[in-house]
Amino acid sequence: MSQDVKKERLIQGVVVSVGMKNTVAVNVEHREQEKFFKKIIKKSKKLLAHDEHEKAKVGNIVLVKEVKPISKKKRHILVDIVR
Repeated sequence: MSQDVKKERLIQGVVVSVGMKNTVAVNVEHREQEKFFKKIIKKSKKLLAHDEHEKAKVGNIVLVKEVKPISKKKRHILVDIVR
């Protein structure tokens, strides 16, 4: 009776937009090494996250968690506001 326990994937990012109802846009940056020149480059991605109580403001650093799709583009939910 072994069950597959999925580890939660928490992602930290900065809120860049709160213009939608119950939704925030979060910019997530990560560093990656380029294959040929071995140079470290920054890459960023904008995620849409569900914010049930609309607490997040632009500029806040937040934690989001991957969940099953909420809408066409939303696949994350706001867990906590760090700063």
